Amino acid sequence: SSDLAIQFQEKMNNLMKVLNIIKIISTAKNLRKLPEQEYEFGKYKGEYKDGKAERKGAMYYTNGDKYVGDFKNGLKDGKGQYFYKNGNKYTGDFKEGKLEGKGIFEYKSGNKYEGEFKDNLREGKGTFYYINGNTYEGDWKKGLKEGKGIFYYLEGDKYEGDFKNDRKDGKGKFMWKDGDIYEGEFVNGYYEGKGKYYWHDGDIYEGDFKYDPNPEIDESKLNEDNEEQEICFRGFINGHDDTISKIIQFKD
Repeated sequence: SSDLAIQFQEKMNNLMKVLNIIKIISTAKNLRKLPEQEYEFGKYKGEYKDGKAERKGAMYYTNGDKYVGDFKNGLKDGKGQYFYKNGNKYTGDFKEGKLEGKGIFEYKSGNKYEGEFKDNLREGKGTFYYINGNTYEGDWKKGLKEGKGIFYYLEGDKYEGDFKNDRKDGKGKFMWKDGDIYEGEFVNGYYEGKGKYYWHDGDIYEGDFKYDPNPEIDESKLNEDNEEQEICFRGFINGHDDTISKIIQFKD
């Protein structure tokens, strides 16, 4: 009986192979290459199935954009490259006409994002490389930094923690290259709530924080243009019942 079962399985496998071959032949007959096809939104060159773009092709849009890659049922679907008229370029996955899956988005400005996309937006895990040398690595939602992430500054400073609506928000840790460390709560990018500040000289403050947007300016810290130094903003620690005058560093 085992031999009969094996023979039956072999016959079924052979039948499936034949059916697959028939399917491939049928699909090949339906696909045909045309010189080009004009649409209201652009011109298409490539393969077709049932009158729609299918498999490999290129779409030249009237607005100056261009797409080269896979199509399915008339839509961008699979692997491809999208060249924007403004100089931006996307290389990666598409689904039902949209950027979806993993890809690389290169901006004309020099910025670059590598990671996951959904519904044409950065969504999931990804890394953003800024032209100024900064880098963000972490979670994204609807095109914005949201969730857990690490922001590396070119100068050597680093923030690790929560993000919300593209800003530091929640619990996090900011480490300066000179040894200062802030660890605690952030609100909309600023120190806000409970936290600890460790100065590299050994001093430590633990308590309540609230960023002062209009601190007293130390004239010795001004540059030639009579503006605050570009390396950081300055704020004061607000304690429970008093204000500690020692200056802390802040970087947005």
